[in-house]
Amino acid sequence: MSGYFSNFGREMRKENLIRKFFAVALIGLFVNFMFVNTVFTHTHRMADGSLMSHSHPYQPSTSHSHSTSLLSLISGFNSAASAFQGIASIFLAAISSLIAIDYLCKAPQRLINPQYRIYSLRAPPAIR
Repeated sequence: MSGYFSNFGREMRKENLIRKFFAVALIGLFVNFMFVNTVFTHTHRMADGSLMSHSHPYQPSTSHSHSTSLLSLISGFNSAASAFQGIASIFLAAISSLIAIDYLCKAPQRLINPQYRIYSLRAPPAIR
């Protein structure tokens, strides 16, 4: 019986380590994506005179070109990623608002309940 639980604990630690690794990797990927979009955004003039903006790592001192289909693909990806960022920011704002509302609704309980160790700001009665 003890062997089962020791293996279970080992598996849980391994699973937590894998989750932490993927969380850090996703954060790194997001930071890299934001960095590339901030630093390497540039515009190309198409043959028909339209402008196509996109971002990818490149050396600004060198000139480069893309095929029309590649420019459309990169631009579409950047547009989708920007839309996702907008949706994600709205979602995070909604979640943080709900957390704030929940916190404010429980504020009177925190002032009364000694479990929170936060007490009312009312002064003790004065003795004359």
